[in-house]
Amino acid sequence: FVGYLAEVIMYSATLKLDQLQLLDGNVVASYFLDRAPSPKPLKERVTVKLPMLGNGSAWKLSADRNPGELRLATDGSTSSRWKTNESQKPGRWFKIELPAAAKIAGLALDSEGTYNDYPRSYVVETSTDDKSWSKVAEGKGSALTEITFASVTAKFVRITLTGTEPKANWGINELAIFEGR
Repeated sequence: FVGYLAEVIMYSATLKLDQLQLLDGNVVASYFLDRAPSPKPLKERVTVKLPMLGNGSAWKLSADRNPGELRLATDGSTSSRWKTNESQKPGRWFKIELPAAAKIAGLALDSEGTYNDYPRSYVVETSTDDKSWSKVAEGKGSALTEITFASVTAKFVRITLTGTEPKANWGINELAIFEGR
């Protein structure tokens, strides 16, 4: 048995990633990688035809998990990301503080560069003072979650998970806020 096991290990080490298979025959493309190839920039893929709000580098970001990687959600690169480093659970949140109150009408959460890290379900709330919050949207996510709502004036935007996915982080490769009118 030991000889057989050594042979399997040596053989599997020489396989290309697209040839890797489990004993049950299922291909595991993410065995070594947890990321898909980097997609095009977010602004080239969104279908919402509203202008995007300003420069994300001026936004103050906070979250209940992994604060050291927050800037990766607005760094302009689809190959980097902020992630929770924990499975998706209701109550996980990500918050944006804009430099000044602005009219906003939606946002895009891009997780296309990472396997399975999109929010399963969420609620979006806005605030002008970071104390009183109003729900403006809720729904189910996808690899590119585009959320629109009636234009509101806000200085703060908070996305909170309401769904569960025990086998996936919540991650944001890029984040955009749509301007309101």
